[in-house]
Amino acid sequence: MALFDSTWYLNSVGYAAVTARPQNTAVAAGVLRRQFTAPAAGSERVFVCIVAGTTANVTDATWVLTRGAKTTDGTATWQECTGASAVNGDLANTPNWTTVKAGGGPSLGAIIKRNNGASYQICTTASPTQAASEPAFSDTAGTTTTDGSAVWTSLGAVGGFSGGGAPHARLGAATTATWAAAGNTVYVGDNHAETQAATYAIGTPGSSTGLITRIICNNHSGSYPPTASDIITGASISTSGNFGITLTTSGSLYVYGVTFKAGVGSAGTALLSLQQGTALNQCWAYYDTCSFQSASTATNVIQFGSESGGVNVTTLNNCTVFFGSTASNLRVSDVGQFRWQNTGQVLFSGSSVPTALFGAPNTTAVDHNIVLEALDLSQLTGSLWTVAGGNLSTAGTFLAKDCKLNAATTVSTPGHTGMAVQLARCDSGATAYKSSRYVYEGTETTEATITRVGGAVDPTGQAQSRKIVTTANAQWLRPFEAEPYAIWNVTAGASVTVTVCGTINSASLPNNDEIWIELNYLGSSAAPLSTIVTTTKDNVWDSNAAVASDSSSWNGGGSGGGWSPFKLTKTITPQMAGYIDARVRAAKASATYYIDPKIDLT
Repeated sequence: MALFDSTWYLNSVGYAAVTARPQNTAVAAGVLRRQFTAPAAGSERVFVCIVAGTTANVTDATWVLTRGAKTTDGTATWQECTGASAVNGDLANTPNWTTVKAGGGPSLGAIIKRNNGASYQICTTASPTQAASEPAFSDTAGTTTTDGSAVWTSLGAVGGFSGGGAPHARLGAATTATWAAAGNTVYVGDNHAETQAATYAIGTPGSSTGLITRIICNNHSGSYPPTASDIITGASISTSGNFGITLTTSGSLYVYGVTFKAGVGSAGTALLSLQQGTALNQCWAYYDTCSFQSASTATNVIQFGSESGGVNVTTLNNCTVFFGSTASNLRVSDVGQFRWQNTGQVLFSGSSVPTALFGAPNTTAVDHNIVLEALDLSQLTGSLWTVAGGNLSTAGTFLAKDCKLNAATTVSTPGHTGMAVQLARCDSGATAYKSSRYVYEGTETTEATITRVGGAVDPTGQAQSRKIVTTANAQWLRPFEAEPYAIWNVTAGASVTVTVCGTINSASLPNNDEIWIELNYLGSSAAPLSTIVTTTKDNVWDSNAAVASDSSSWNGGGSGGGWSPFKLTKTITPQMAGYIDARVRAAKASATYYIDPKIDLT
């Protein structure tokens, strides 16, 4: 036996609008009622009358809250039906008799439509054994029909239930195992405003088969089922006081148009945590046009990831965040990828501007990869990333691409080797050529003043070079590794000479164990197998030597008195046409170089 629902409805306002169960009152079959006495959070249910009668002369019935359970109430009988498509006016997503027959028979509380779509029927006696063909169902509410060993009770004609008329009141109840299943859709009314003064843990059903559970905000006054034009924003799920929210999926999850807001309590407890499963569950979560808000005025975090070591992927598309404190920030704490894209100003209206947008992950979390693309980060006047607490010792990458920055935005240099922060085409002004890279051993930024005459110029005419500043951590065995520069080579089977030019504000030329190039080219004619060669010394025992001087002129004073232009040159013999990559390495601690990314090939 099974349940065959694929679509559910959630709306706290819609639930409150359901008529409360009256005492000592006649009720007709097919009517919907909710508890009269306010139930505990998560226990809100809607019931449909399956046996007409008079309710007991007590304040409220003794409700049985499990999925599809029946409750005797005086001479009337009710059956739990919360959130189901049929009683929410959604005929299209209500399964028919043939579907249930093919699936192995109905469980208690399963609601179907007749094959001709005329009426709804609820299973009041479950059985895996049904008749060979659809029985002659009645369209009159309260009429029972035997179907093999199963029994159905008519809920009346399909037009008897209004759109969104019997929804769940809380997401946590709608997504428990006996209601929504992996791959189901939960529609959340745009006026849904769920809140509770307690820690709120919401689990969503997962599946290792890749089924995606969907939580989608819909126009509560629109069509049932919702159409594309009904998919909007406005629904909210929040806690008050000193309490947080944890939303967890152990499979794949898509959420659209929902605001998640944790309470205003003290630090460390009003935490908004969006988690994915357990170790190696390979979970996937995509939040579309949502907002994540931590209202706490104390130090707090909005966390993505479970810190469980799972291989997880999280994407935010057109999503905003809100912080109640400048000391709060985002935290990514799982193994996998976090991507945030396609958003206007990232801070929700009224948010405090965090000192750092992303905080350090917990020490149990490693190898996180963060990508920010097409975001307006101009509200942020502090750092994009913090190394506070020393927890940036975890490996991973932080990439911001095509983002608008504030002129005051800074980037903290990673506190350990293996971590890289890259900004590609990000700026506060009308430029489209800047990029920068930050690693433990140094930084690399776009330089537009000190540039080589006849050197790199982009298609708009902007001359540029790469400014490399090493930290005290750079050394020959662990140098700063610059971005690769590439040139297409057409020569195969003959020698070519590769030259990369640079300059340094020093009267002396640098040595070849302080700065060099590493070339990667196709050194085999039988396969695209590359060969890597360098211009540095051969090993730690080898003697160094000064690099070659260069006669190039540099703009911005880069070849004037006290400056030493140089060139890094290597002759190679490619065996196939293809790109040659030149990768500059800088190993002298606390040194500054200007490198022309234009490769000369002769």
